[in-house]
Amino acid sequence: MVVVMGVFLQTTVTTFYLGKIYHGLNTSLDSTSRLITVQKAIIDKNKSLQNVMVPPGK
Repeated sequence: MVVVMGVFLQTTVTTFYLGKIYHGLNTSLDSTSRLITVQKAIIDKNKSLQNVMVPPGK
């Protein structure tokens, strides 16, 4: 019975920490996705700005 309780406790603690790791990774993935969106918008705006600044035919 003591062994079963020990395994149960260890499993519970491991599951708790895996949940924290999952949450951290999920938050990081969300932040990375937002950063990619912002970077793409900056690149698109820079391309548009180049078209405005460079005279036609050059």
